[in-house]
Amino acid sequence: MNRQQEKYKFSQYNVIHKDGDLQYIWNTYSNALLVLDKNEQEYIRTFTGIDDNSNSFNLLKANGFIVYEHLDEFGRVCMEEKQA
Repeated sequence: MNRQQEKYKFSQYNVIHKDGDLQYIWNTYSNALLVLDKNEQEYIRTFTGIDDNSNSFNLLKANGFIVYEHLDEFGRVCMEEKQA
């Protein structure tokens, strides 16, 4: 399966906070925090689960906000805890 066929989802560890026109997204797993501009807010609102190779997709994926659809995020945390 090539990169463009892989399905994605938003991480279950994302926390979104709105403050007026500003919107913040924090991923509690990666500890990444972004201030979303209007384009990124719209991208999140309309996300289809497909890698469109856009700047927004690449930014969100690189920071852990978007993960592979089949990823068991909780299982990943449990495995990391066992290895620590």
